Amino acid sequence: GMVGDLVEGRADVALMGMTVSKVRSEAIDFTPAITPSKLVILMHASQAEVQNSLFGYLRHLNLELWLTLLFLSISMIFIIWKLDRTSPYGHFRANTEEEDRLSLPATFTYIWSSVFKLTLDGVAARSPSARTVYAIFSFATLVFIATYTANLIASLVQEKESFPITGIYDAKVRN
Repeated sequence: GMVGDLVEGRADVALMGMTVSKVRSEAIDFTPAITPSKLVILMHASQAEVQNSLFGYLRHLNLELWLTLLFLSISMIFIIWKLDRTSPYGHFRANTEEEDRLSLPATFTYIWSSVFKLTLDGVAARSPSARTVYAIFSFATLVFIATYTANLIASLVQEKESFPITGIYDAKVRN
C-alpha cells in the first residue's frame, strides 16, 4: 500500500486517512490532521546525508589529473633550473657569483609561486628560455585553476539540488 511505497522509496508523499501510532511514526512522518476528517499527509522518514570530508575539495577532479599536475610541476622545477644554469644568457656567466645563481630550492619556490599565485622578491630565472618556459607553465596553471573552479562550482550547485526531503517539516514541502 501507500505506507509500503513510502518506506521502500517508491513514493515521497501520500495523502490518506490513517490512525497515527508509535510503530508507524518510526517509519513515516505524519502531519497534524488537515480537516476534522483526520486526513493526513504521510512522508518517508529519512535523514539527509551531507558528505563532509577533509579532502572534499580534491574529489572534483580525478586522481590522474592531480597526479599529472604534480608531475608537471616537479618536472618544470628541473627543466627551468637546468635551462637557467646552462643558458649563456642566464646564470652561466663568468662574472656571476655562485650565490646569485638560481638554486634548485629557489627554483622549487619559483615554480610553486606560479601554482599558488604568490609574488616573490628576488627569486626569478634570468635566462630568456627559462622565463619562456615559466610563462607557458604559468598560463597552464591559470587554465587549470579556472577549470578547477568551474568544476567545483558546478558540483556544489549539483549537490545543493540533490538533497532529499527529510520530513514533513522540511522547507521544500512548506509553502
